[in-house]
Amino acid sequence: MSLVDFWVVLGGCLTVCLAAPIVTQEAGNPAQVTSVEVKTLRCGVPDVSNYEHFSGTRKWEKNLITYRITRYTSDLTQSQVDTTIAQAFQLYSDVTPLDFRQVHDDTADIIILFQARFHGDFYPFDGPDGVLAHAYKPGPSDGGDAHFDDDETWSLTETGVNLLLVAAHEIGHSLGLDHSDDSQALMFGHYNYVNTIGYRLPDQDRRRIQALYGVNNNIMACCFTFFAGRMPRQQIISITKTHRTCAQQGFVVTTARGKICVSLNQTWAQEAFANQQIGHHK
Repeated sequence: MSLVDFWVVLGGCLTVCLAAPIVTQEAGNPAQVTSVEVKTLRCGVPDVSNYEHFSGTRKWEKNLITYRITRYTSDLTQSQVDTTIAQAFQLYSDVTPLDFRQVHDDTADIIILFQARFHGDFYPFDGPDGVLAHAYKPGPSDGGDAHFDDDETWSLTETGVNLLLVAAHEIGHSLGLDHSDDSQALMFGHYNYVNTIGYRLPDQDRRRIQALYGVNNNIMACCFTFFAGRMPRQQIISITKTHRTCAQQGFVVTTARGKICVSLNQTWAQEAFANQQIGHHK
């Protein structure tokens, strides 16, 4: 073991033994990880006390970013986790040129997992409450990876810990955002539950992510091929209309597996578009 590795391991052990919720790290150490610690549930990222930006590269230099979920929580079904994580990513793709795709092989840019205690990095989780999750800044190898403490009770509502809100926060770190000192911001260092029906990025978070990646000028793309079937409502994350200038009008339906187009005369699509319980709407 090298001297550097020794000090990294020792630092991790001291963090666990002393239960220190806030850690100050030198640039370049593996602690360029972000997280949310709770008793005031909060993000366990080292910058939680001073809100500094990560050192080094803090954005992806490409627009298509892939992710893979390697371990799931037993609190929700796999389908619920897939859909919720996709919805969290979409909060960012809706307002930037970024596009996210779930894959099932080792080529993924971002690895997502749910695991308790020690889980393969220098930041073991601490049991229920405390640290909820953490994520690494953009980059190669572990860059962008997001880990969720499986000792928490994950939910889609106000009970337990809401997965959409924490996932969206950690994905913000995975994309290069640091914490905010605005208590209304998604990137605030402490977990605050808000109603997620119709949830969109708060204005400050939207402005900050657009400062890194730019604005999405193609939010309502035109459709060329239309899906003829009926999509089960529980699989729909969001549904929007194509732009009025498109040659063929239709609805763009977003699911965890991607986007499909359906014609305007599809009754189920009209009902889904009007149903405020589905995802978020434009």
